[in-house]
Amino acid sequence: MTIFADGTVLFHVPIDEKVVLKNPVPCRKDTHAGIRRWHDAFGEHLRNLGVHVHPFWLFRKNHGGDWGFSIGNTMMDDVPTNMRMTCLHSNVLIFQILSQSTMFPPDSRLHDLVAQCCGDGHKALKSIIFKSHPAHHDQPSTLCATCPKQRDLALLECKMTFEDFLQVRSVAQGCSRTLDNESELDMFLNNMKHADYINRVTHDEQRVVAYHPKHQGAQLLETIECPMMATDSPARAEAINGSRLMTRPSSGRSNSRFRPPSSAPVHGARVNSLGTSPAPSIGSGTVTAEPLVGEGGADPEDGPFNSYEEVFADLAMNVEIPVEEGGTENLQRCDMHRMSVNAIKQNSNLAYETRCIVCNGEH
Repeated sequence: MTIFADGTVLFHVPIDEKVVLKNPVPCRKDTHAGIRRWHDAFGEHLRNLGVHVHPFWLFRKNHGGDWGFSIGNTMMDDVPTNMRMTCLHSNVLIFQILSQSTMFPPDSRLHDLVAQCCGDGHKALKSIIFKSHPAHHDQPSTLCATCPKQRDLALLECKMTFEDFLQVRSVAQGCSRTLDNESELDMFLNNMKHADYINRVTHDEQRVVAYHPKHQGAQLLETIECPMMATDSPARAEAINGSRLMTRPSSGRSNSRFRPPSSAPVHGARVNSLGTSPAPSIGSGTVTAEPLVGEGGADPEDGPFNSYEEVFADLAMNVEIPVEEGGTENLQRCDMHRMSVNAIKQNSNLAYETRCIVCNGEH
């Protein structure tokens, strides 16, 4: 086992090439922050398998040649001499992994950088991180000029991006701070998607000394997630509205069952206040629509709507879902309307009940 200057550990175990090449860690985003986070995960994964990947924050400017690190037993060397063969073996494996077509985004420039290194894995890694590393950048402060915002990022990814920003700033400007610092925590919260709501519910606790551990380390995520799941949270309302507006997948067929009912009344039928035709009375002829056939053919599980189903389908699909406080009752009523549609589809006799099956006769 070798421990590097930053505390990174390399386990000296026999390298199983099949295991190393089988499940590599791909780079999903080729942004500066994405490359830095990928290199950390990529290196940790391979070091656990005995492959040497030089730690990201140990690279120095104008040092180590093409590989970015030196091998020797002096104070200026990065890797001890007894690891020379491990580095040479790792060099070949790293290039094979980086050459895989799925390692980087399809249109990324990183594919060309790897191809230009001609089988040199360590050189390819240095080329990938060169512009994203503050030690190699001509103007390192420009890498941390803008504080990252959450936008569409998940909470965990947003936190990791902000911590990466603080790490780069500490290297470029010599200002070493973490999210445990109150000023940095305020910046992090103010750059979140629902900053106003989060600041409103967490502001008082942040100023209480006894609650400081709730806003530090791993507890920070839990402290933020709890109010985000509250009933008055804008994030919860946003998630509910998003799921309600989603249409069910068509699977190559048109969603004919959820077409709005025709505005024209059925011939010989009365029109109620909703502008739709009521169901015919018992004993009279049943009026049904022709089955709707989509591009991919009719749905074998879906039959035609009768007029009751059209009325309730229209109600269920057009109930407004409120986002303001106090909208729980309407949300429940919307769900009850949808349930009633399914109930009538299973048993059409429910449509003739004297009590309303939506509100159980309360309206």
